[in-house]
Amino acid sequence: MNACMSAERRYGLSALWRVTAWGVLAAGLSVTLAAARPAAAELVDAVIASVDGEPITLVDLERFTAGRARLLPPEERRSRRDILEALIRSRMFAKEFERTGIHAEDEDVEAYIDSRLVQSGSSRADIQMALARMGLTWEDYFERMREEVQRLALINREIRAKVTVSPEEVRRAWKTSPEYETKDRVEIGDIYLPLPDDPAEAQALRGQAREIYELARRGRFGEAARKYSKGPTASAGGHLGVFDVGALSEVFAREVAKLEEGEVSEPFEVDGAIHILKVFKRFPPGRVPLEEVRDEIYEKLYDELLQQRYERWMREDLRRRHHVTVQMDGAPWQAQS
Repeated sequence: MNACMSAERRYGLSALWRVTAWGVLAAGLSVTLAAARPAAAELVDAVIASVDGEPITLVDLERFTAGRARLLPPEERRSRRDILEALIRSRMFAKEFERTGIHAEDEDVEAYIDSRLVQSGSSRADIQMALARMGLTWEDYFERMREEVQRLALINREIRAKVTVSPEEVRRAWKTSPEYETKDRVEIGDIYLPLPDDPAEAQALRGQAREIYELARRGRFGEAARKYSKGPTASAGGHLGVFDVGALSEVFAREVAKLEEGEVSEPFEVDGAIHILKVFKRFPPGRVPLEEVRDEIYEKLYDELLQQRYERWMREDLRRRHHVTVQMDGAPWQAQS
């Protein structure tokens, strides 16, 4: 594997990283953990489960609980049975790695960790401090990340090719999602003339504003704005941009409502200034052009389907490949799926 290429990109399942052990530390580095259950001095090494005939003993479970299980998300370690299920999954994955020959080299694990550090805005020192609070070492974490990278590689191999999003699905999402609706919008410009405090000067400016208006309405709005406007967009010919009509102030919305495309408002006063508006273009309600959001919609649908397929693969496909028996506290019970 080439360490120069991001392990995340090669394994192609960035949408799934939040369910990995990385997410436990990266989501704030403030994991609250119950104290590790100490192993009894004379713990009976009873067989409590098996994967493809290989036993999992009570001692195995205690060691896992005190070690890597502390990197599990809280919902996966609520009870000893939850932790046993995680240990069973780990054993099944180990067999899948052996079957497929998947192995993550150290440089791949380093690249994966580095990419997550960048994304989370954390540092290795942050991770090491969190590990120390858990009573774990960097080596414990590194090996857990190696398993995570190998899992991503396996899942990528197993499910990615089975996830497809058709052009029809993209178009349907575009047509039905409120996210891509556009409101009534307008592109406007403004000549801004702040009124002086002196009443005589203010009155003189009102007279000048009429002259500026006459210049602007004859097709010379930009020229008038550059010459007379005191607003921040004067050098751009008074161009303010495109706005939802509903987002405009009440006074601006009222004046804009009077204008067709290309028309200029008569001077009006608000908040101690004279304004002269121009409507450059109107955009009626509709939808964002599909061409502008096609890739965004595709990626969103793909990530959703990938997550669903991943969960089904974990719940059903992986389990079917292996013979799992579970017996806890002397009584057989059905392993969670």
